[in-house]
Amino acid sequence: MKLSKEESVIVLTGVAMGMKNWPRVTFAIDRPSLEDGLGRIKAFYQRHMLRRNKDFILDQFNAC
Repeated sequence: MKLSKEESVIVLTGVAMGMKNWPRVTFAIDRPSLEDGLGRIKAFYQRHMLRRNKDFILDQFNAC
């Protein structure tokens, strides 16, 4: 839900297609909108992975 709230993009799981642990991506829009949406997904994951990695490194440092 964070992705949809922060970037207005929705990614569904592949369970509905019988593919557990896979995302389901549907391309039913024009190319510029698709490129924009993929850019938003990339920005979201980069932003959240940076936070997660930073927290992990701080946890490791504080454990010493």
